[in-house]
Amino acid sequence: MTTPNFEQMSKSELRAYLRHHPNDTQAFDVLIDKLEAALVVN
Repeated sequence: MTTPNFEQMSKSELRAYLRHHPNDTQAFDVLIDKLEAALVVN
């Protein structure tokens, strides 16, 4: 099984993925990074 490319996923795609894979810390970390980056820009 291959791991999805979380960096290329949108925030909404990552949220949907995490609903089905709540223990995936790598995906969670990428989502947090994207959310933090959005806060810095705005």
